Amino acid sequence: MATVLAMMPHAKARTLAQNNAVIVSDFLRAASVVTLYLSLSGLGLRMWMSLGLPQLTRPIVLLVTYFFLVEAFYFVTILMETLLERKFSRTLDGISLARRQSMHSHILAALFLTSWLKARTLLNSSGHLGSPPGFVQDYMLVATASFAAMLLANFARGLFTGPSSFTDFPAGSMRAKNKALAMLVSFVPGVVMYTSCAVIILGMLKITPASAAQAGHHVM
Repeated sequence: MATVLAMMPHAKARTLAQNNAVIVSDFLRAASVVTLYLSLSGLGLRMWMSLGLPQLTRPIVLLVTYFFLVEAFYFVTILMETLLERKFSRTLDGISLARRQSMHSHILAALFLTSWLKARTLLNSSGHLGSPPGFVQDYMLVATASFAAMLLANFARGLFTGPSSFTDFPAGSMRAKNKALAMLVSFVPGVVMYTSCAVIILGMLKITPASAAQAGHHVM
């Protein structure tokens, strides 16, 4: 291929120009996406810190903020690779695993919103629009916190052990044990999150006008 290009200077120049155009295009795409996601993350954090934000939207805003932060971190890594012309393979391994898990934010947000809408169809014992039972609101907090822990655990797993499975190493080896331990640690927050979701669903199935007047013990 090099010999052919040497015999075709115009083709070689065109190839270099195309490569430069691709690099510039990737840089501009990553930079614009990073700016967008960081702006949305900052907006989400500012909204979450606002005292006037309704209780029903606070965990949803927090979940959306987590999602945009992960996306921003992913494209920041790509942008740094383009600028520094070096690979950040382990960082990308970690953020890719976290990015895969960040899709759960959509499911959690839909569950929380549905729970509040379901509660709003009832009038509580005080004659006002209902809200999810207090323990359901608490488990929304638990689910949100465990989701954040799951993102961090999966990022650490990819960063320190890579994307491979523990079965890729010889059975009983230290690397296989470390990989299995890392996977176990990253699964624990997920188990807590799914358990919290199950409690939320069961709580909403059994909601009554009396329980729709309760408040959660914790505020997000």
